[in-house]
Amino acid sequence: MNFLLRFVVVAAGLSLAACFNNDHIDVANMTPSGSALQSALHQEYSALSRVEYDEGDWHDGYTFLKKARMSAEGQEVDPELPWDWDVPEETYEELHDAWDNLGYWRRMGAGERVPALMAKAQASYDCWIQEQEENYQPEDIAACRDAYYGAIADIDRAMTWEPDAGEPMAMPGATPRPAVAPEATGKPRFYTIFFDWDKSDINPIAQRVIDAIVADWGSESASMELVGHTDRSGGDAYNQALSERRVGSVTQALGQQGIGGGRISGYGVGEGDPAVPTADGVREPRNRRVVVTIN
Repeated sequence: MNFLLRFVVVAAGLSLAACFNNDHIDVANMTPSGSALQSALHQEYSALSRVEYDEGDWHDGYTFLKKARMSAEGQEVDPELPWDWDVPEETYEELHDAWDNLGYWRRMGAGERVPALMAKAQASYDCWIQEQEENYQPEDIAACRDAYYGAIADIDRAMTWEPDAGEPMAMPGATPRPAVAPEATGKPRFYTIFFDWDKSDINPIAQRVIDAIVADWGSESASMELVGHTDRSGGDAYNQALSERRVGSVTQALGQQGIGGGRISGYGVGEGDPAVPTADGVREPRNRRVVVTIN
């Protein structure tokens, strides 16, 4: 390379570096205007963009810097779509399942209840998928992947709720009590009651959620809509009947604590609306549920 060409290349690199540094400083110093989750995503993506730039990956550095800016502006920022990235075929299923899991916890209200953990999980997932596409730094892939699973484990613990103690506790089968769209009273409007495999009876964990519903809404006049679900480990007709039995069990349990049938309506949808999409025949604890909506 002759001297003039070398000079032009170096000068261009320095110019790009200066541009990124200025842009990064501007974005990192923005005052977020949205939700707690968007504020946390702003911090996570700002940090991630800096790491990618420092490694010489200016393209991904700017990708994550854009997501940091959007988050700070109060825009909705979703995790990267697995099918948009050219990852090795043998890694795609795990990445897709991880993306599904982020969506599940979003639906369960983790963005509102534990925004910092949700932001950490999302940014770590994006870090993981972009490192997996590059596929030449196994330590970086492992670090991002481990950070994602660590954040998800923390979300699982934080979203698992014991009404009596008022503290999170770890339970097998991921049994969160979502607190989506709370009213000014602080009472949740959505509750999820989970069931053991192939069962419709109320287990002790499910009873705690029913007790919470009664404590929150037993003296109110609000109506309750119950929707029963199953996982995909049985036949369609069997699962439809099982989902209906689960609705019946919850209706009976609520009635035993004074919530009359006139306030309750319900139906089962079998395996047709899973919280976590799975292949047919898979036992998935988070899909065995009755969702109670307070209207």
